[in-house]
Amino acid sequence: MSIININSLLRAYFIANKRTLLILGIIIFGITVFFYTLPSVPEDIRNSPTFLWFWLAGTFFQSYLKKNNSTHFFTLPATTGEKFIHAVVVVLFTGIVIELLSIAGAFIGHYCIHSFFYFDEANRMNIFEMNSSKFFDYLLNIAIAVAFLFGSIYFKKNAFIKSLAIGIGVLFTVAIYFRAMERVAYGETLDGSVPIADLFFLQNYYYIIPIIFTLFFLLLTYLRLRETEV
Repeated sequence: MSIININSLLRAYFIANKRTLLILGIIIFGITVFFYTLPSVPEDIRNSPTFLWFWLAGTFFQSYLKKNNSTHFFTLPATTGEKFIHAVVVVLFTGIVIELLSIAGAFIGHYCIHSFFYFDEANRMNIFEMNSSKFFDYLLNIAIAVAFLFGSIYFKKNAFIKSLAIGIGVLFTVAIYFRAMERVAYGETLDGSVPIADLFFLQNYYYIIPIIFTLFFLLLTYLRLRETEV
């Protein structure tokens, strides 16, 4: 495995996509600055930069799978491992940049512009707050991004839409399954407070779950990339 080859792949990607990445960065920064100037920020708006990160991951391999580009990419003098690391680095790096842009936009919007119009010192937000819940959110977002990355190499067309549809379908299936299990166990007296998560593992080692999913989808992505090259 050659660092030079990985660096060449990274440089080629950012050169080829610099316009798209620049526009995306401006949009993310502008969205966070604007909405954090408002008296209250909807939760969906706070998560919008993360959704754009998922879109980047979910469309990463799509251009390489097109007829005109596939031969060029899959015949490059680089191993499957080098191309795989290149993809993972790009996804993680863009995720970090998007998070930093979001924090910068939120800081300027809330602490500078918002404070100029609204004098509500008691309701100041802690943009830089970091706790176990926030750390778990980061792990979960990484797992989702890696799942979308796998979808981008697994599906040849409309990978992001298909991956999103499957993800929503899985969530609905899991929700229906647990709801059915609750009714079987507790019957009609169910009041919505069933302690499903009151297991020792889920209480103390819940953060391991997204790590397992991340490793699982990374393995699937590597195997699919290797199969596609063959």
